[in-house]
Amino acid sequence: MRYFVMEEDIHSEYKVYLDDLNLGLEEKKAMLLGDRTFIPLKHMLVPVKHRLQEEMSDYLSTKLTFVSHGLKDLIEENTITKIYYRYSFLLYKEYEYVYHYILPEKFDCIDYKKSHCEKDDNMPGGLRITNGFAIKESVVNNIDIFRVDGLSNRKLVISEKLKKIFDENQIKGVKYTETTQYRDIL
Repeated sequence: MRYFVMEEDIHSEYKVYLDDLNLGLEEKKAMLLGDRTFIPLKHMLVPVKHRLQEEMSDYLSTKLTFVSHGLKDLIEENTITKIYYRYSFLLYKEYEYVYHYILPEKFDCIDYKKSHCEKDDNMPGGLRITNGFAIKESVVNNIDIFRVDGLSNRKLVISEKLKKIFDENQIKGVKYTETTQYRDIL
């Protein structure tokens, strides 16, 4: 099965520029590290500094990982995975847009024998992918969206099946890279 790393397309015409997040130190740390224990249940207010046009990206991952309400619905309709979501409002001028902080399950699923990577403590996740990586399918067991131990928590991996559904539904603002072609920027 083919898998793809999802990242925010920073060159998208639907790009949204988030302002500084007003989060407490423990809350921010928990959200960056993907530790649900310290993430409050209360909704989150996310200020938007600028947007390029009225239609906005469905996927944001430069600060934390957010999905539009429509993308969340699409994920829930097409997967059986348990995913943690935190209700969030993106605030732009007098408007509020419903988004969700997303935190799918994390797996230690890199097949190091078939991957090109090296340990790098300066990288979020502690690993630098130099020329693609392979997923141990037996570990993810038909899960369509997940995080990978060793990669930044802001990078989600999806199955080819889910990518096709996203493409068919014209999900905006996402860059997909097949895991075998993925490499971290030096």
